Amino acid sequence: MIKPFITKSRYFVFLLISMTSITMASAKGRGYACVARDGGKTLTSMSVSNRSARDLQIVSDKRSGLKHLGHAMNRNELREVRKGELTTSGADPAQPDGTAPEKELGGMKLVWDDEFNGTGSPDRAKWRFETGFQRNHEDQWYQESNAYLDGKGNLVIEGRKERVLNPDYQPGSSDWKKSREYAEYTSASLQSKYTYRYGKVIVRAKIPVTGGSWPAIWQVGNAWEWPLGGEIDIMEYYPVKGQPAIHANYCWGTDRKWAGHWQSVARPLASFIERDKDWVKEYHIWTLDWNKRVLKISVDGELINEVNTSRTFNGSNGSPLAGAHQNPFSNSINGFGDLIWLNLALGGDNGGKIDDSAFPVRYDIDYVRVYR
Repeated sequence: MIKPFITKSRYFVFLLISMTSITMASAKGRGYACVARDGGKTLTSMSVSNRSARDLQIVSDKRSGLKHLGHAMNRNELREVRKGELTTSGADPAQPDGTAPEKELGGMKLVWDDEFNGTGSPDRAKWRFETGFQRNHEDQWYQESNAYLDGKGNLVIEGRKERVLNPDYQPGSSDWKKSREYAEYTSASLQSKYTYRYGKVIVRAKIPVTGGSWPAIWQVGNAWEWPLGGEIDIMEYYPVKGQPAIHANYCWGTDRKWAGHWQSVARPLASFIERDKDWVKEYHIWTLDWNKRVLKISVDGELINEVNTSRTFNGSNGSPLAGAHQNPFSNSINGFGDLIWLNLALGGDNGGKIDDSAFPVRYDIDYVRVYR
């Protein structure tokens, strides 16, 4: 496991990583230089001129085994880096990371994780499974058998094109969950049995981007009906006006029943591919940092969406005991916390037109880790 330590000065940022050190120095004007060293021997040297630091990628020599050490950051993002907040790995970005998790990170301890090692079904002591049609008029039928450990370190949530009889079918029903005699697709949705309040969640995953795919990493509170318990979408992928996008969202209650106040960010998938042509083939690290004052969602260390909890009080819908005027993201209510969801939806309100030629569709999750 690579353990970064970061020091800063006006002109230099040093990343000291185990026996390998990566030095990034600002040069005159807007030029940058990257050097990877192993035991004092230079493996890779790359000079980039007339480009912003956001466009800068750090890539080491293959001999180091550290194929993908850095990500694009601008100067402001570099200033935000602190010891323990940057996690890198020597794993091939296209493969699961077999290294053991850090027991401590940034002054926090690992309190819950699933590395998804082995084969067979996911650990039922850690996860529960949804069944059937659930939300958003989605096309898939959720079933436990579509989630499995592949023996390579992945939890695989697999979308399949297969017909399943709907046991709740009622001809002529106005309820969409009952009006469909069959589901033409299947997938899986997992909820953690673990709940927490405040800390850092880290998920490494490779997401499907085929037509109709709607993978997600998200959280909801364990009290009050939606959205009064809050929703945090650490990652969603679906198109916006026909353009594929990565989403990071926060949602809390308003004055109306089942109406949420959303703070959402959608980044075009193309913006990630412009920086890394293999982005869709690789695993990426999604992070939620959550404390009483602020929540931050990042991907590969790049901040995507941030909200201050002074803004996240629910509206007047319901009673205080049912969540009205409460803050789902900052409170001291006994037993309150968030559970973590992993799912692959298909089609529905947001997923877009399903590409039948793409099945089976794989959503690979390498690990889920919670630090507090």
